[in-house]
Amino acid sequence: YKSRPTLAINKKEVLKLEKGIGLNPVMTGLKSLYDDGLVSVINNVGYPNPNRSHFRSMDIWQTASNSEEYLQTGWIGRYLDEYAKKEKPYHALEVDDTLSLALKGARKKGFATSHPMRLKNATNNKFHQDVVHHHDHDHDENVAYLYKTLVDTQNSAKYLHEQSRIYKSTVEYQQNAFAQDLKQIAELIVAKTDTKVYYANLGGFDTHVNQRNQQETRLKRYSDAMKAFVKDLKENNRLDDTLIMTFSEFGRRVKENGSKGTDHGTANNLFLIGGKLNKAGIYNEAPDLKNL
Repeated sequence: YKSRPTLAINKKEVLKLEKGIGLNPVMTGLKSLYDDGLVSVINNVGYPNPNRSHFRSMDIWQTASNSEEYLQTGWIGRYLDEYAKKEKPYHALEVDDTLSLALKGARKKGFATSHPMRLKNATNNKFHQDVVHHHDHDHDENVAYLYKTLVDTQNSAKYLHEQSRIYKSTVEYQQNAFAQDLKQIAELIVAKTDTKVYYANLGGFDTHVNQRNQQETRLKRYSDAMKAFVKDLKENNRLDDTLIMTFSEFGRRVKENGSKGTDHGTANNLFLIGGKLNKAGIYNEAPDLKNL
């Protein structure tokens, strides 16, 4: 409260968990999942010599490198390299128009699309079809690579479009991009799509100025969407087969700045949500705010 004279949340409003830890009062959805034994909160997750640059820190998180090491492959991409027996790009799917470094392996990569139907329509035109059916690409390695990428994209778009039609959720999701991304993922999971990893993003947490309203809006958006997503999976008997991990590139500093915001911190909390957690509740002690 001394460090955050304008940002601190009244003690009576905090959604209490355990060990002196609580949630922002707007996160009632996540609190209900926690009370149901479906959430693990892991404190003090970070790495030595932390980097406070968004871009570099995100690279470190996505590649699982140390702070002085630069890798070109992501930890999920390396999983695909080692364990994905069939080379299907949609074994790891990012609900976005660009593929994050986390899903890029040395030999295999994940697949990115924000909407399977739009992608299918985009790749299903006459020009692309003519290219795919023209097989004289062996003489040039770069052309062959582009050809293979186009074929993979068309096949993946067709498969994901077909899978997206199998199950249409009746659970009420909020009308924002993040919630709709989770709805799309839930529909693919319930349809038993041959995808092992799904990846989605929620931005807007870089709250250097006027943090309180911005952060509450984002935290509520996350919490409500996660509650709907878990409900969807649970009602369709898929929650026990799913583990949800939420991470960020870094936390915020304890002391507020002069603009009613906070600047880049280091370690952060990591949320695990699922129906078969080994242990729900709190892992690790919270940071010692007197010894930072």
